[in-house]
Amino acid sequence: MKFDKDFNPGQGNTFNVWNIQHVENFNPNATTVTTIHYHYGEEKVASGGRKRMDDEQKQAIKNEILDYVAQLTDFVMPDWKARYATLWKKILDLPVVEAVIYDYGRQKNTHFNKYVVGNIIHLLMGKVLKGNATDLCRALEGDEKHHIRHEMGYDPTEEIRSAVSALFNIQYVNNLKEDKKLNC
Repeated sequence: MKFDKDFNPGQGNTFNVWNIQHVENFNPNATTVTTIHYHYGEEKVASGGRKRMDDEQKQAIKNEILDYVAQLTDFVMPDWKARYATLWKKILDLPVVEAVIYDYGRQKNTHFNKYVVGNIIHLLMGKVLKGNATDLCRALEGDEKHHIRHEMGYDPTEEIRSAVSALFNIQYVNNLKEDKKLNC
């Protein structure tokens, strides 16, 4: 294989080298080929796969999620108005949530798992958020028939539910303490 003198694998150029070392054919239907494959250049990702995200990319997606759920501020109960964004930041920092929130699967036009967000919203409905799934879906997506509306009717996995519930209870106790301080 011959390369031009301008070829530089570090500049986004990629090439593959296949060396067929040995071929055996004992049976026409069972041919064994031994090869060595060398890949030079950019990292390839299997179709449907994603590269690992660094902290900067995760923070950008986390900000996108916070902007997404901020569209529900009209539905936040008065006791939680000042603490709604902080609650979501703490929810997104939970290890069990962080493990699944960045894997959006086959969802289109998104960089995060909207279904998990919808399940978490289901946990917050009646405690932090007022309104029903149709109104919340219309506020988030502009359409009451979006798929996230269906997900707002279900709890997340047991691990996420218990972690968010524990966090919610801690936040609720802290809110009561702060309210007592303000009233004294």
